[in-house]
Order: sequence, then C-alpha cells, then structure tokens
Amino acid sequence: MDPVQKILKQVTSTARKYAMFSPGDMVLVAVSGGADSVSLLDILYEVRTEMDIRLGIAHFKHGLRPGEDEKEAEFVRGLSESYGVRLYEGNASKSLREATSLEETARKERYRFLEQAAREAEADKIALGHTMNDQAETVMMRLLRGSGPPGLSGIPPKRGDRIVRPLIEITRGEILAYLHEKGLNWMEDSSNRDPRFLRNRIRHQLLPLLQQYQPDLIPLLSRTAEIFRQDEEWMSEEARGWMEKNVRESSLGGLEVRIHDLQGLAPALQARVVRAMVKETAGGLRRISAQHISAIRALLDSSRPQAMVTLPGGILVLKQYQSLRITRSWDQEVPGFLLEIQGPGSFKLEALESMVVVEEVEPTDVSLEKAPSWQAFFDAEKVKYPILIRTFRPGDRFDPLGLGGTKKLKDFFIDQKVPASLRRLIPIFETQGKIMWVGGLRIDERFKVSRHTKKVLKFTLSGRVEQWELGQGKPHPLPSPMRSG
Repeated sequence: MDPVQKILKQVTSTARKYAMFSPGDMVLVAVSGGADSVSLLDILYEVRTEMDIRLGIAHFKHGLRPGEDEKEAEFVRGLSESYGVRLYEGNASKSLREATSLEETARKERYRFLEQAAREAEADKIALGHTMNDQAETVMMRLLRGSGPPGLSGIPPKRGDRIVRPLIEITRGEILAYLHEKGLNWMEDSSNRDPRFLRNRIRHQLLPLLQQYQPDLIPLLSRTAEIFRQDEEWMSEEARGWMEKNVRESSLGGLEVRIHDLQGLAPALQARVVRAMVKETAGGLRRISAQHISAIRALLDSSRPQAMVTLPGGILVLKQYQSLRITRSWDQEVPGFLLEIQGPGSFKLEALESMVVVEEVEPTDVSLEKAPSWQAFFDAEKVKYPILIRTFRPGDRFDPLGLGGTKKLKDFFIDQKVPASLRRLIPIFETQGKIMWVGGLRIDERFKVSRHTKKVLKFTLSGRVEQWELGQGKPHPLPSPMRSG
C-alpha cells in the first residue's frame, strides 16, 4: 500500500475507534503551517466525504518571530484559498512577550483562540495535529518531571466533546512520506529547534540517543501511554463514584473528606481521589506532579493533628484533625467581626452570614437538655448590656461550664479538635470584658442558669453557622454532597 492510502486508512480507523466525528460535523482544523498541520488539513480534506464532515481552518500568530510569523500566515491563507476552506485568524496578546512561562502562556492563548474561533465558525470539533512522536515526547517529558500514571497516559486522542487528534497514531516519518508523495509544501518553525525548551531537547537529543538502544521507541512509548490511559480512565471512574458518596463541599471553602474514610482505600484509588479533589478545587492539574499527590497522602498518616501542604496555583491542603480539606488560599482569608447588642432583638451577623436572636424567657420555658448547640441560656441578672459578639483573640480565657476552672480559649479549641482555620469564624459572646459563650461549643460557668435564676436570656444563632459540627470530636462542616459533573 502506498504511503498516502496507508495514512488515509489509518486516520479513518483512528477517528472511528475514538468516535472523533459524527456525520455532519463542522471541523475546525488548527493549521500552523508546519508539516503536521498541513498533512492534517490535507488528510481530512481527502476523507471529508467518507466521514461526512465540513472543514474550516484556524491559524494563530504568536508574534514571537518577526517576519516568520507573517510568512506562515500568508502560507496558511494560500492553503485556505487552494482548498476553498474558510480561514479564521487570531493574534497573541502583548502580554505573551512578557510571560515568565512562555510555553505555558502561549498554549493557554492558543487554546483560548481556538475555542473562540470554534464558536464563530459554529464548529463541532477542533482538530489538532499531534502525532505519535508528540505522544512519545510528552510521555518522556512527564517521566523526567516525575509524573505518575495520569501524566504518563500522555496526550488523549480525544479531550471532552470538542478536541480531537486524528494523527495521534501516525509517526512523524509517515507524515513526511505522505507530504513528499503528494508534493505538498510546509513551513519550518525555527522555534522547534530552540534548545531552551525541554521538549526540543527531548526531540532532538534524548530520543535519538535512546533509539540507538530501542529503534521502536516511539511506538513503544505510544503504546505505553495507551495502556496507562485505559487504566486511568477506569480508575478515575472508580474515584469519581467514591467521591460522590464521601466528599463534601466545605462551608469554609473547597472540598472536604474524612481522613478515616480515605485511609481505608487501596493506595492506587486513594491517590486518584486526592488528585481528583485537587483538580476539582483548582480547575485543572497544571504543575501538579506525583510528588505533590504523595505529599498530600503523607498528611493522612502524619502524627500531627493539624498540618498543611501548599500546592502551585494557590491551593492549600489542610489536615484538620479527622478531616482533610483542599481549598484555594483566598478561601482562608477570614475578616474580623464585631457586633454590639444593646438589648433583646434580632441582629444580622454579616461576616458569618448568620442571624442572632436574643430573647427574655421564663425559667419554666427553658429545656437545657434538648437545646441545640447553636442555642444557649443565661441568667439574665448576671449579663449586662452591651453584649459584644466578636472574633477570637489570642490570650482569650474563660471558665468552661463543668470544667471547674479557667482555661485558655486556644487550649479549649485544641481539646475540642476545632481546626485553626475555623477558630476565627466562631463567634465569641462577651459581657463586661468576660466571655459568656463560645458560640456553638460551651457557655461560661459564671453565667449559667441555676435554680435561683429569675429571668433567662435565650440566644439563638441561625444561618451559615448551623452547617458547622462543633465539639464531640466533630469539628468539621460537611453540609451537603459534592456537586457532580
């Protein structure tokens, strides 16, 4: 079979195997002008009738190579005319030239343009020209960076419902043979030989060296990626099912899971659950390595009751007694609050998205045994207005009911297993400079209702605070099942 028919057959097979196209699809082909993208355009043009697809071309100028970028753009415009396919063009922003991570920033801008062009073209799919060689380079690059099985699964043939890679099972050598056989021209990108980029060093230095030991290295790495990808798809589904039953959204921000539940999982599934929680919180896994996931898992078995791991992108992983919480760093910024109450009534505690109701009731209306944790009763004669509701302060002390002596509030929080991130959210009720109630946890012995009490002050908190489980070894808010999808 000649090179042209061989590749057309292989690409058609790949497209069908991964269900890349549906009849009638409008396919936007990303064309840089290089060999891979030119061959992709020509191949899809050849099979368009058989696959029942329509084509458009998208070309993005990075603006990093004066003169060369415009020549490529002119070349792609020529392709658009010769194939009779509409062209959609885009340019990088000025910030790309100032980016600290050029490769990553260029990638994000390129994909942003492709999505925008797809909307304009009303395209169903975006076809990219990644080949088997790109797959091998990606696997090797991630291996050198310490990636685990998810990273070693490489470039997916299909991502989501829109991104497809029809050439992923074709080598670069086969691409060049196809172009030569059909007499097609392409542009050479000078940046593809720039040794500053790790991928280029792998492509031009490392892989050729390794191929001296294993001539079939490129297809071998591609097959390895496929094995990892299939295993990863199955394990990811298992992790997702487990998360839907056990992971919750925290009212403090982010996702939360009980450590005991995580510890009961097999190591491979445990790692994927942790990874999926990070992805859900961060919106992706860029710059997250296997070492980061290992560091998080190490928290589970740490003897420290509270500990933290910081991840790239401002993600915090917090071990808080029985729970593990993964959140964005800005979710930890808790403002101080102070509310002054001059008498009975209803008051809005905006910082906690909660309400405080103060009532005078008769002692006969009080049932201490059945009182919920966010309700408290006090001897009205011992309480003087104004009453302050405020944030916890270092050095705070009070006389916890039933303890028989004063205690530092910080030590009390530790005894009650209240995580540090929650302490500044717990409302402290104060009268005449003395703490009368640590909201949701314990009143002060000096203000309790006794058989001599003639009038009772009833305090009720409602709203966001009701989502928190405090004391009795249950300090973590787990209000509702994690959203699916």
